[in-house]
Amino acid sequence: MTSGRLSEILAYAVQVHISLRQQVDFNLEDKKHAIFLLQGGALTALATAMEFNQIGYMVPRAQQKRMIDEIVDVINFFDEIDDDARQIKAWFKGKVVEREPGNKGNLTEEERATRYYFSPDQVKAFDKLRKEINKVMSDFMHPTLRAIRANVSKSTNLFDYFHQTTSSQAMNPVDFGNLYTVPVLDALLIPVRILMLTEAQFNQLRSCDKELENSY
Repeated sequence: MTSGRLSEILAYAVQVHISLRQQVDFNLEDKKHAIFLLQGGALTALATAMEFNQIGYMVPRAQQKRMIDEIVDVINFFDEIDDDARQIKAWFKGKVVEREPGNKGNLTEEERATRYYFSPDQVKAFDKLRKEINKVMSDFMHPTLRAIRANVSKSTNLFDYFHQTTSSQAMNPVDFGNLYTVPVLDALLIPVRILMLTEAQFNQLRSCDKELENSY
């Protein structure tokens, strides 16, 4: 896996998203409209994270990761709830929308497993991994010591104020692809009942997904 290949995958995903636009009535504040906008936000965050990763600036890169994960979670949530659910209406009013604790208003783990063709254990493992990653990334959402020192030389204690030095903290393409790109591809693949992909688009995105997962 190379940075160039990651850029190719992103470019293809963007073209797929552009093609979905014709399925959306932008005069309606409905599920299709919301998911289309969220997918675009995830793709934009991925492109931004790739730029930050090239200069090794890990704080804003981590912030984009947090944004991507939250977007994918909302897409999952919107995909599961009714078309006229109050949460979708609230989202279009600018409210922060997230799952309520437990299964109140949400699918159970068993229902999610059936819907997305996973086993309940795989759903639990995914939720656990996402929480662990978000916990690590949260260090960079606040002015913690770890976040502040991320752009400071350990030998000179000087800040790289203008990000002119390529940092050793740039993430390698394999890790970046699995932590950042895979969730964004999922953002396009998960709601296929809402915004339908062609068979070729679906197969190509799944192939990219598997390529990234198998690069470990």
